[in-house]
Amino acid sequence: MAQSNKSIFVFLAIFLAGGAIGAIGSGYIVGGMAMGYVINLAVDRDARNIQTLVGSLRDLRAGNSEATIKSVENIVYDLVGTLDPEDPYPGISDLTSQRVDKAFRTAFEYRQTYPPDSPRVELIDQIFKRHGLD
Repeated sequence: MAQSNKSIFVFLAIFLAGGAIGAIGSGYIVGGMAMGYVINLAVDRDARNIQTLVGSLRDLRAGNSEATIKSVENIVYDLVGTLDPEDPYPGISDLTSQRVDKAFRTAFEYRQTYPPDSPRVELIDQIFKRHGLD
């Protein structure tokens, strides 16, 4: 009888351990996929925002207020900072990565034409250099 109880106990322990490992593993995989999806959405949005804002900056440069230009420039450079390649987002898709590259090039070209009048000039330049633009 004691041997039978011990066998049942060992079987239950192995069964529960296997179930726990399976649950943890599947939770990790599903959670990682969900996190990758959310990160792609956020990074993609920021990359498109940079492109849109740079287009607006060009329009404003054609004849609108300097204060508005500075405000929009600050938004662009803040967004560039969120996409800093020194701390890349893991698992972003190739399409999102391409959009980030295009956003960096667009912002860098704008910065070359209109150098920022900002206390963050060195930081902005460092970010662009880390992305291979200088």
